[in-house]
Amino acid sequence: MLKKKIELKKKIEFRIDTIRYFIDFIKGIIPFRRNCKTPESSYSAMRQLYSRTNGRFNDFISWLQIFRHPKYLDVIPNGILGNLSEHEVNDIARQIRENGYYIADKRLNQDTIDRIVNFSKSSPAQYLDLSYEKFQKLSDEKVVFNNSAPVSP
Repeated sequence: MLKKKIELKKKIEFRIDTIRYFIDFIKGIIPFRRNCKTPESSYSAMRQLYSRTNGRFNDFISWLQIFRHPKYLDVIPNGILGNLSEHEVNDIARQIRENGYYIADKRLNQDTIDRIVNFSKSSPAQYLDLSYEKFQKLSDEKVVFNNSAPVSP
C-alpha cells in the first residue's frame, strides 16, 4: 500500500514538473519573437520536455509549425550531399528516424572540412553544461575547439 502511494506521488510530481516545464517553454515564445533569442529557462524546459516525452513534444511542435510554415513546393534539395532525389531524401529521413543519425555516402571535400575546423578553432562558443540536476544550461564560459582536449557534455 505504501509503495503504491509513493509511486502515485512520483507520477503526480513528474506530471506537475512537466506542466511547469511546458509553462517555462511557453514563456519564452514572446521574448524569442522579440529578439530572436531563447531565454535560458525556456531552452532548458524544451530539452526537459523532449526527454520526458521521448521526443513526442518536439514532434508535436514540429507538427504545429507545418501550419505556420508550409512546405515549399519548388525547392530542389541540393546541398553538401549533392542533388538528392525525393526518394533519397525520404531514405535519409527514415534512417534518421530509425537510428538517430545518417551516414552519408558522399564525403565533404577537404577544403570544406578545413573551413569548418578553422571556424570552430576561432569562434568561441558555449557548451551544454550538464552539471545541474534538474535542468541543463549553456556554460557561462565560451571555448574554442581544441582537438587534443575537446569539451563535451
